[in-house]
Amino acid sequence: MRKKAFDYLLKRIKKGNVNEIRATIKNYETPDSLLYRGMKKAFVPDMVAYYPEKRDFFSIENELTKKSISDNIAKWILFGLEARKHSGNFFIVVPEAKEDRFRELVDSKQISAEIISI
Repeated sequence: MRKKAFDYLLKRIKKGNVNEIRATIKNYETPDSLLYRGMKKAFVPDMVAYYPEKRDFFSIENELTKKSISDNIAKWILFGLEARKHSGNFFIVVPEAKEDRFRELVDSKQISAEIISI
């Protein structure tokens, strides 16, 4: 899923007016980690696309487990805030078969993110 997601995103992003792409894959610089003030746990976006006037953030998710939900919500809120700060958008990339479950969580927690299912 991760390779498929990265391939899809790179193809989509490179069609635009992108200046730089940072990603957690080989041959790309890793995006900066982000954290809430006063917190020790940091999160690294899977991909950040730098455009002349904005930055888009991407998180690739395969599973949604009870154990991971609180971390995911914290991470998504943080990435959404950071994207807005840079006039961009935040995208959560999920498997098509699990889209409804992710969309339901994002909507119920009012997280500012767009879901991309592949």
